[in-house]
Order: sequence, then structure tokens, then C-alpha cells
Amino acid sequence: MQGKGLQRYTPLILRLGLGLVFLIFGLDKFRSEEVQLASWADWVPGWFSTLIGGQVKTFISVLGIFEVLVGLAFLTGYLLFWASLLSSLFLLATVLLSTSGPFFGQIDQSTIRDIGLLGGTISLTLSTAPTTR
Repeated sequence: MQGKGLQRYTPLILRLGLGLVFLIFGLDKFRSEEVQLASWADWVPGWFSTLIGGQVKTFISVLGIFEVLVGLAFLTGYLLFWASLLSSLFLLATVLLSTSGPFFGQIDQSTIRDIGLLGGTISLTLSTAPTTR
């Protein structure tokens, strides 16, 4: 749906903003291994590391590739519905993972940021969903 005036740019600006965030987060996964593992230990519950069989390095790499691909999809507009749907599911899982535990685990600035990003990706998912006639 095209809005009047500047409103017509809203989906584009949302898409480009999310694209940059996902691209930067994805590329960041490939910096220093020590930094990534330390960061992982700060925000991921131990049970999740056990769940993935201790393959933390591999998981971080796969996650980085996913985030780069989603970022590129947002920036180019290619496969936008699927990129926004998958990123919404990913962010929902991230929020649930980071808030697991007694009294919602850790709700910190990263969790709040992820909730905001989740709202943006859900908005894009709904606005790009295929329509049936």
C-alpha cells in the first residue's frame, strides 16, 4: 500500500535499516574468535550450548552467514517476505532464549533491542505477505 507524501518511503527505510543491522551483526560474527566466544558466554544459557552439542564456533559461523544473507535480502528487496519471516522467527527465538530462566532470566539492553527489531521484522513480514485472490 502506497502512502501519501513521505509515508511511501516508510517500508523502504525500515527495510534498509534492518538490512544494515543484520549485515553488521552477521559480519561481526567473523571477527576475533576469542571475542565471539566471550560474548557467547555472556548472553547464552549453558543449557543451549549443551543442546547444540558444544559446537559453539560452528553455530556462531552459521548464525553469521544467516544474518549476512538476511541483511542482503533486506537491502536488495530480494525474497523479502521469506527474509522477514525467517528473521522474525530467529528474533523471537533469541528473545525467548535470552529471557529464559527464573523471572524472565536476563532482560537487558540487547533483549530490548531485539524486541524492537522483532517488531520491525514482523511489520515487514505482514506488509510483504503474499495475497490470495
